[in-house]
Amino acid sequence: PFGTAAAYICMPGKYVIDLPAGTDMAEAACFGIPFLTAHRAVMFDGDVSGQTILVQGGAGAVGDHAVQVAKANGARVITTVSSDEKADYVRQAGADEVVNYRTEDVAARILDMTDGKGVDRNAPGYGQILAPRGTVIIYGTVDAMASVPAQDFIVKGANLKWFIVYSITDAERDEGVAALNKMLADGTLNTTIAARFPLEEIVAAHEMVEAAKHIGNVVLDIG
Repeated sequence: PFGTAAAYICMPGKYVIDLPAGTDMAEAACFGIPFLTAHRAVMFDGDVSGQTILVQGGAGAVGDHAVQVAKANGARVITTVSSDEKADYVRQAGADEVVNYRTEDVAARILDMTDGKGVDRNAPGYGQILAPRGTVIIYGTVDAMASVPAQDFIVKGANLKWFIVYSITDAERDEGVAALNKMLADGTLNTTIAARFPLEEIVAAHEMVEAAKHIGNVVLDIG
């Protein structure tokens, strides 16, 4: 039940979802974890209409969907990227403003974009660019420990919230699936596939992912 890259696996039926007729199966393979993570991260505290949201790494699989979910729900979206190519990509996905974190001062640029207020949700450099009563949503990290600017958080009344998609409730998953189906039906969700490999070339597929020089998802076609 915990395997992958196989023609068949066993899993609970609740994890098998219906999608609109005509949905491309290769694209469907890209929705599960990335979209549900993105939707939960954006909608964690409810309605985002009118809010300014920062999506870190907007050209990544989760980030790309997060940008689109936020825009579909009426938010203003700022996102960070690492190249001009990725900047063009996230703008096409709907990002309102883009910051290249390799060449620009992220905090200064975001404060300038928000007239000094900062963002309402999802901010790095918490104390600098998080708006009063703002919220930081964290869904993954490679660090075992983390530190936060306690004084800034206290003064701003900020929130720090964590989740991982594998432990969301059935109701939260159903909410994400409903949002996915609506966006697919409305034609407001785009998925980029960078490359497709047959199962026999799974090593090449993993090497492409490890190199991280592409934009979009890498898909295995399993016959």
